[in-house]
Amino acid sequence: MSIYLSSVVSLGIGYSQTWYNVTSSRSVSTTYYNTTGRVLGLSILITDTTTFEGHLYVNGEEVQWVKSGAGADTLFGIVPPGYSYRVTFVGTPTIPVWNELY
Repeated sequence: MSIYLSSVVSLGIGYSQTWYNVTSSRSVSTTYYNTTGRVLGLSILITDTTTFEGHLYVNGEEVQWVKSGAGADTLFGIVPPGYSYRVTFVGTPTIPVWNELY
């Protein structure tokens, strides 16, 4: 049993993974693919001076939605290996930080 548990832990999200700031290489409404072979974590900070919405899609399915007044909010999600992911907006917010765990 300890061999099985060891194998599961070594493949779990966060194990031997690091958060990377990929803001400069990401754009809204663009589809990306998780080609890491591991579960990918997403943490995307959204800000605006007016009301906005942020939507996170994984493999075409909406997995998170936030609506906020002026200020900031965060989209957070996980993307299985081989799946696509995309962020869309309603309004004109900006993304000061887009981090990915891989």
